Amino acid sequence: MMQRVLPAALALVLIAQPAAFAHAVDEYVQRTVVSLNAGQMQIAMRLVPGVEVLDDLLQRIDADADGVLSGTEQRAYAQRVLGDIALQIDGQPVEPVLVDFDYPSIERLREGLGEIRLAFNASVRRAGKSHEFVLDNHHEPRISAYLANVSVAPGSTIHVTAQTRNRDQSSYRVAYTIEQATAMIAP
Repeated sequence: MMQRVLPAALALVLIAQPAAFAHAVDEYVQRTVVSLNAGQMQIAMRLVPGVEVLDDLLQRIDADADGVLSGTEQRAYAQRVLGDIALQIDGQPVEPVLVDFDYPSIERLREGLGEIRLAFNASVRRAGKSHEFVLDNHHEPRISAYLANVSVAPGSTIHVTAQTRNRDQSSYRVAYTIEQATAMIAP
């Protein structure tokens, strides 16, 4: 009996496996990684539109509908994404600044192989030991799937103490501490 069950179970796993790794064709996947550094927060976004939502999205990006994403259109869309993000540090609103953007060709997007990359920076206050930031992403909620995470460099004086996300990860809260530098006193 075991000899028959094992091949059947293996066949089910192999059949089901491609679906588990399939690309989300009907969603706009927005991956956000917040990197905490001394005095600065870097927000990196990777936006991956599924092929079924791409045409709708391109209407918002390709303003002149010429089939080419000009630098002006790319910057305007990056600013629109930034406008849909709310950031608070220690309960105070902070305005991130667009520092970089990179877009694939429309052809790559249509093939399901392209991703839009955006980078924002924000100043981080250093006073005090315990801090918290809240990042709310309200960009394209009707078609989006959100992912959010935080990154801290190894050996950093910053330590993440708690992370919470709402159900769809469009709201992300991180508590962290900053170790105070200790002065070395010579004997």
